[in-house]
Formats: sequence, C-alpha cells, structure tokens
Amino acid sequence: WKLTGTYATPDGGLVRITSRSRADSTADEFCTRASFGGVRAAQVMEQWATFDQRVCWDRGLLHPAYLKRYARAADGLEVEIVCYCSTPAAAGLIASRGLVDIRTCVHRPSSQSDCVDIVSSTGWAPDEASCKGLQELKEWQKLAVKGGLILGRNMIGCGFRLHERLVGDVRAVDMDLITCTELFGNIGRIPPSILNGAIAGVMKDMMVRLSNRLKLVHNGSGAIVDQKGL
Repeated sequence: WKLTGTYATPDGGLVRITSRSRADSTADEFCTRASFGGVRAAQVMEQWATFDQRVCWDRGLLHPAYLKRYARAADGLEVEIVCYCSTPAAAGLIASRGLVDIRTCVHRPSSQSDCVDIVSSTGWAPDEASCKGLQELKEWQKLAVKGGLILGRNMIGCGFRLHERLVGDVRAVDMDLITCTELFGNIGRIPPSILNGAIAGVMKDMMVRLSNRLKLVHNGSGAIVDQKGL
C-alpha cells in the first residue's frame, strides 16, 4: 500500500509523493510536498482521492469540510504533508482497510524532538485521547498566539503547524496537516459524538488563528482564508 510517484492535478499542478523511513516509526512513512503556485489547494487535496483508491479522504480519514476549509488557506503556498502510521495496531488496521493515516509529530517519547520548542508531550497513544488532550490543545493555542510555529495539536489527532521560510523575496508557509479520524477515535474508545463535537469546535478556532497568522505573514496583502466559511 505504498504511495509513491508524481501525480498531476487537473490544472497542471504536480504533487510528488516519496516514501522514507524513520528509526522511531512503526510503519512506512510517506512525505509529500506540493508546490501549489496558482493552484487552489482545495482542488489539489480533493485530487488525492483519485490518485489511489487507498487514499480516501471521504472514508473517515479527514472530514472533507474541514479539509477544504484549511486547505483553502494554503492557496498559492507550499504545503508539506507527512503520512505515517502511529502504532503497530493502527498500521495493521489501516493496511487492512486500505487507508493511509495523515499525521505529523506523533507524540511518543522517541519523537518528541520533532515537535519544536513549545511541545510538552506526555507520549501519544490512542487510548490516551481524552478531555485532558483537549485542554492541552487549548494551552498550545495560547502559545501559538505568542508566535509559536505549531498552531494546534491534541491527543485525538487534529491539528496542523506552519513553517515560515523565505523563497527568494517571497515568504512561503509550509503547513503540516494532522488528521482527525473516527478510526482512531474508535481504537481509543472515544464516543464518536464526543470526537466529532471536539473536532468541530477545535477546527473552527484553529482556522481563525490560521487566518490571522497567514495575514500577518503576508503583511495584510489580502484575505487568504474565506472568513465567511468559518
């Protein structure tokens, strides 16, 4: 179920997918960098479902409405997506169902160093997902307001982080995506209603913060996120 290769988007854009290994990963990891240019990010993301039937945004991996909301924020920017399974059990279940989990910065002790300075991880496991995780996310968001690179993270696996860098004289933003999925919610014995409710509230708040962050990065040179969609 490896996904490698270069895929074309409807409007001529390219998405390159390469596999790579990590010493602390329990399964294959996939790293994708999509340089959008004038390509609308939402269109690029929607194309993922057609690249391979095993990549299915619409089968619980990531709610399409949320995907479109924050993919839209990346229009004209460069987005890096890191995909890997976080536990052996999850890897087996995902492989058996033909799904690929999209997740960055899995919170296990061996990978804490990947999570930059503001991370205070207690270790990640599906059954640790709880209200404690939501409270922790709120603390992360407070840090993000102060200029941290990571805008959100919690133990039910939804969030993203930005990396600013200069490309010539243009400031670009790399955005890592972390999914929210009923698949992992069920593994962690989280009632779907709680999971979905948490995602709805968290993602709306995070989108507002993302919008403000990108406008700051671009010196107010245009609305990057459609606020009316929030």
